[in-house]
Amino acid sequence: MLNPYGEPSDGLSTPNPRQWMGTRLLNSQRTGMARCFIWALLLGWALGCAPPPPASPPNILLIVVDTLRADHVGLYGHERETTPNLDRLAADGSFFRRAYAQSSWTLPSMTSLLTGLLPHRHGVGRDPDVARRFGRLAPEIPTLAEQLLAVGYATGAIVNNVFLAPEFGLQRGFGEDYDYQGASKASIRSAEESVDAALAWIEPSRHPYFLLLHFMEPHLFYDPAPQVRGTFTGDGEPPIPVPFGSDRAIRVLKKSRPGPASEELEYLKRLYDEEILAVDRAMGRLFGELEKRSDWENTVVIVTADHGEEFFDHGGFEHGHTLYGELTRVPLVVHGPGLDLGEIGGVVEHVDLSRGILGLAGVPSDKGLGGDDLFSTIKRGEMLEPGTSISENTLYGPARLSYLDGDYRMHLLPEEKRVEIWELNADGLETRRLVSPESNREIERMKLALAARRGHLSASAVAEGPELSEKELSQLMALGYLNEE
Repeated sequence: MLNPYGEPSDGLSTPNPRQWMGTRLLNSQRTGMARCFIWALLLGWALGCAPPPPASPPNILLIVVDTLRADHVGLYGHERETTPNLDRLAADGSFFRRAYAQSSWTLPSMTSLLTGLLPHRHGVGRDPDVARRFGRLAPEIPTLAEQLLAVGYATGAIVNNVFLAPEFGLQRGFGEDYDYQGASKASIRSAEESVDAALAWIEPSRHPYFLLLHFMEPHLFYDPAPQVRGTFTGDGEPPIPVPFGSDRAIRVLKKSRPGPASEELEYLKRLYDEEILAVDRAMGRLFGELEKRSDWENTVVIVTADHGEEFFDHGGFEHGHTLYGELTRVPLVVHGPGLDLGEIGGVVEHVDLSRGILGLAGVPSDKGLGGDDLFSTIKRGEMLEPGTSISENTLYGPARLSYLDGDYRMHLLPEEKRVEIWELNADGLETRRLVSPESNREIERMKLALAARRGHLSASAVAEGPELSEKELSQLMALGYLNEE
């Protein structure tokens, strides 16, 4: 059989796929209140028990941690205690075992999260033919903030990645409360400073509110703050330069291609974990302060990431160059009224989260969005299907598209006319690449499923983009996204 490009495909034979384990959902009924309500109606409120007033729309706090891969989070099984505060939040809420971002770098991923559209539909990514050309969100595409503002929400954002600069269009709906400070590798607004800004913005008069809070620490440079430095790395002489992230240091690391037991690679991961710990401590302070406020019980907190980070899992480092699970599988923790559901299985993606946020706020469902209303589904106590997910638009190298369906994932490289099929483990990560004849059957099935959902298999076009300032260009170069010309 032929692959989607009409050419022979290769791979290993596949073992039997695992049986999908269903979702644990709790759907308790408050029978006492319901009985009281019925008696009150029958007896003319003689029992003095009036029905509860309609619930007011919840506050929505959306926290995005830049470059945070799920398997370096404690509740996802990481060996080091990187996220004790996030773990506690999940213990009283819910977390999704297999959540995916729509891309492996910030601009298209965040645009999908803030619009509910897949990258090929919003067109905000990098032009594969012009290195310095990036797409900008078209004015006719509404953002989450615009739609929430229209139904009475106060909206604010505290963001730190240069790909969240106003020039890309994601500031719409936040007005003057779009607090953007572009980072370089060597200079970022810290998580603690970002939490200070968030607490200053959240006031009793702002209710209900939608706040986007973005943390930058796990992104290169790896230069942990003094209060966490040495927690996992110790106080010995580092085998790599710290701060780590210079172009020269990265080139040396990539050239050496350290193996899994490499001292340098292990130290690098520990530095990364210390950056995560710094964010978690700041989040812990934020949660503690918010718990003291009267509207905490009516606040939905969502914590996720825009993408992950590769540590030579598939032969590379950093992010943006592939769509494998280490870059697209992200943590997703939710906490708030009715969301104490524990671990939830099934595949979900950021466009589901986007649509779910609109549902929480009572915004009418738009069938044109790419996902399903995440919160409506789990609050009804419904089982999540094994599920599908699309990720696309890479920052470096050849164009890629991935389609995940249950326990398998297809990676397409249109320019190379090549396709890969991978079996996934219980965490949704690629573990074994398949070849014919099993891969051919799986390719044909996934090709039809993907075409039915998306309509085509070509690389996505990029929308008309902004003219970036010299400062923004220099920040992109400092972050390693652009080369000097």
